[in-house]
Amino acid sequence: MPKTKVSRTEDFHLNLKRPEYNMIGEVTLSHILRYENDFIRSGLPYGMQLFDSLYSSDSIQEKPKILEIGIGLAQVIDRFDFRFRDVDPILHQNAEYTLVDLSESLLNFANMRFSLTRRNYFNTIKADATNLPLKPSSHNLIISNEVMADLPTVTNINKRKLRRELRTGKNETKIKNKRDRKAYQDTVRMFKQYGLQFKDAPRFFNFNYGGIRLLEEMSRVLSPGGTAFIVEYDCESQPFGYPRPLRLINHTEYGIRLDHIKTAAKGLGFQIQDGYAHEFLNIDSSKMMVDTEALGILHRKLIDLRDKKPNSEFLMNAVGMTSPKALTRKQFSVIIDELKWLEKQEEKEELLKSTMRPMSDFSGNFKYMLLKKT
Repeated sequence: MPKTKVSRTEDFHLNLKRPEYNMIGEVTLSHILRYENDFIRSGLPYGMQLFDSLYSSDSIQEKPKILEIGIGLAQVIDRFDFRFRDVDPILHQNAEYTLVDLSESLLNFANMRFSLTRRNYFNTIKADATNLPLKPSSHNLIISNEVMADLPTVTNINKRKLRRELRTGKNETKIKNKRDRKAYQDTVRMFKQYGLQFKDAPRFFNFNYGGIRLLEEMSRVLSPGGTAFIVEYDCESQPFGYPRPLRLINHTEYGIRLDHIKTAAKGLGFQIQDGYAHEFLNIDSSKMMVDTEALGILHRKLIDLRDKKPNSEFLMNAVGMTSPKALTRKQFSVIIDELKWLEKQEEKEELLKSTMRPMSDFSGNFKYMLLKKT
């Protein structure tokens, strides 16, 4: 019988040495669209379009106190800020940013990025997203971009035992690790407090404990009238619709069951706007792109060839230096020609045909929530 325990990614993030290389392989919506591209209708990078979408939804207040939780390589918030400065320079003068991450390496990387551009209004804090060292009502915009999947997930919850525990109030699930045991007890509290449903769960299922804790921290830190923006990989379209492991370099993340997040958000009193991320971010989901599996293979191949080909720098820029970026048919065709992979035009056409997918095949897995605190 599987044992209930907690999956965490903190060791991976705490031990990042060179984040620009350790982040290779994380193919997400914001990663593949981080530069100017042909998929966002405005042509803007993801972070700039995020600003435009939040600005047009009246989510930026007069004295913006912006909190980003989980910063990655700080590419999203970097471009967000540049766009903010260009669109509304007067409002931007009053903007303050707080960036929170568990990884000191990522925070140092961000500080270097901002110091090079002389932006001293960014404050970085090393902290756990589920236990923020911030005062209540201290921020009026919170950004959580593809972060919940990195937070603790309680795995192998026994459905029958949980049902009895909720009914009787007695703990039946034995967990030796004290920290994991506390997280499980808090999980039971969440199911009871928010009325989270699990009738359709398999006999043993996984639960986004860290995602709900982050939501509770957002509710505490956000000021009345403030907005929290969340983008996540939604696992509900997957078999059973419950979080499944996503194997990445040196760590495992879990998809997010967003209906649990949404139910808890309602319980916390948020007003909710939600839908597909490509709708909110003005992404043309019908446009054809090279599928993400082929992108990953191409990216790894070019990393191997980086020191062997004279035009490797051009090719790496075309595909993405640290992780793959979205490519159109035309862009992929140029790369194939440069690599001289295929001699016959028919082979090239067959490769192009087999690897092209509508953007929606990828972007349709990502949902957003705009949470307004009343």
